[in-house]
Amino acid sequence: MNEECYRAIKKKYGHWGSWALWDPADPYDPAIIERNIRRLGTAYVFAGLNVSRDLTGLPPWKNFHLRHRGSRERRLSCVLSGSVYEGSYMTDIIKDYPEANSGEVLAWIRKNPKKLEENIKIFLAELAFLEKKLKKIFVFGRAAAGIFKHTPALAVLPWQYITQFAAWGRTFEDTIHTQLGL
Repeated sequence: MNEECYRAIKKKYGHWGSWALWDPADPYDPAIIERNIRRLGTAYVFAGLNVSRDLTGLPPWKNFHLRHRGSRERRLSCVLSGSVYEGSYMTDIIKDYPEANSGEVLAWIRKNPKKLEENIKIFLAELAFLEKKLKKIFVFGRAAAGIFKHTPALAVLPWQYITQFAAWGRTFEDTIHTQLGL
């Protein structure tokens, strides 16, 4: 990625998005991203359902680099670091409802269908901004996959469901490796 493109994405979406690039010494510090612009790419996008924590006032790229209970960031860094997906763009479909429990998010969506429509428009604009080289969107979790499956504007995109949970007897990392073909 070139510096100009990176700066444009950072200005427009740095508050919500991030990159699949973590510092082994401190996976919660997104400063590594700024130092490794050439390692970033938009061919693959990883998308979650929604932001799990309020990102207000945090530095850019802090999404997917937060330390909190139940966080999967550390586990994702183990899976994606050193793979073809390292440096991929990461974001969420729903930007303005911070909640870690997907059941709560789905209840909020049922009560606020217009908010879902607004967030999908933002998400699609974000993808269009990145899409010049988009090959595939990896969608984390059943709830996010359901939104992709049942929203015509999203269903036509090249996407693949990635579970957030390990199959019986497998580790999270093994499950994701298998689903990504690593």
